[in-house]
Amino acid sequence: MKLKMFLRKSRSVLSNIMKKLNLILPLLCLLLLASCTQTAPTSSEDMLYEVEGFYQTNPGKALRILDNYNVSSLSEKEQAHYCLLRAKVYDVHFQHNNEMDSLLKVAENYYVGGDDKYFEAVTCMYLARYAQVTRQGLDDALNWELKASQSIEQCHNVDERLVSYSQTPTDVQNEIDRIKYVVHQRLGMLYGEMGNWRESITHLKISEIYYAEKQRYRLHMMSSYCLGNSYLAIKEYDSAFVCFDNAMHDAEIIGEKGELLYINNGLANYYLSRYENGEYSDEVEREELLHNAMLEINKLQMAQMPKRIFVLFLVAVVVVVVFVCLLIVLRYRRKKGIELLKIKNSQQQTLINCVFAFYKSNQDNRTKQIFDEFERTYPGAVARLKAAHPDLSDMEVNVAVLSFLHFRAKETADLLGLTENTAMKYRSNVRKKAGQTPISEIL
Repeated sequence: MKLKMFLRKSRSVLSNIMKKLNLILPLLCLLLLASCTQTAPTSSEDMLYEVEGFYQTNPGKALRILDNYNVSSLSEKEQAHYCLLRAKVYDVHFQHNNEMDSLLKVAENYYVGGDDKYFEAVTCMYLARYAQVTRQGLDDALNWELKASQSIEQCHNVDERLVSYSQTPTDVQNEIDRIKYVVHQRLGMLYGEMGNWRESITHLKISEIYYAEKQRYRLHMMSSYCLGNSYLAIKEYDSAFVCFDNAMHDAEIIGEKGELLYINNGLANYYLSRYENGEYSDEVEREELLHNAMLEINKLQMAQMPKRIFVLFLVAVVVVVVFVCLLIVLRYRRKKGIELLKIKNSQQQTLINCVFAFYKSNQDNRTKQIFDEFERTYPGAVARLKAAHPDLSDMEVNVAVLSFLHFRAKETADLLGLTENTAMKYRSNVRKKAGQTPISEIL
């Protein structure tokens, strides 16, 4: 009885479980199907965004990673991103070459006029940068920068991977603002370079206020310095001084001695401009302006002095090293030359002693013995002489050899069966045909 009750309960539990599974299983299948249909980002695209996060701080590593990409396997979007990213790395390295131009054209064809306003703005910004650096024309650079400003104003969202792969804390709005205010800064610098000071001040002021709020000291310093120069150009001296003073404060915070030089130069121009344009109330202020200008100029000269001394020191060291190396080489060659000359002179003297012994023996074959000994001592010498002067006859060659062996004309005539006058004539012919080249050098 108990067993029957237990079986009934078991069937009832199993029935309830099956009913629940019939409801849950279709839902699980739908969720699985939905997850399968979503396209996850490719590993290549993730890697590109990862490189975006550190290319400015480690451009060498970024370039090595990009070099290992198989570009042909990337999608059109990935290729555009790859080309833009590679162009940005080249910009960090100041490699504004034809390859960078080609890379930017690929990015331009994909992004400009497309839906991705963030990358459209970045592409236009680097096209402007390339046009400015390569001197293609400030008008082209300005047009691209204005297009970048328009694009970033229309941008309301960016890919989350720009945020997640960033090496510094950031968010979507910060990434948009980062490009927006860089564009304003560059527009201000471009307008200033073109002499449009009012427009320059407008854009530089926007970037200067933003960077001051965010405490971005380096970028604020650049905006303030350029803003100071723009105010100085239109002779708004109070505003110019405030900007230069702000830039000086930023440079001291970040400890940039190199940037201090530019700011000191700006202050020197400020004091000189006020002095030359009569912007002073009395003679005391006039003298103070000139004094301050000279102080700033002296600061510049003193700051540049160690660099000049170091350069002069390096030049002096290079000159001394080259001079010492030349002395060593010349001494070695001279020593080697003296040793060879001693050997040659000793060898020649031994040969001369030997052939004169043959000559004095009065043997019938003494002439042959002399020439055989010469050939044994200087193998191939006669062949070299004939090759150097093919117009010499055999008799003239023999006379040249005997002259080299210090035989006089009379002795040469005796050995070759000639008259003394004929031997002297052959010697004269040899000198004419051989020119100024000593016979000893040829032999």
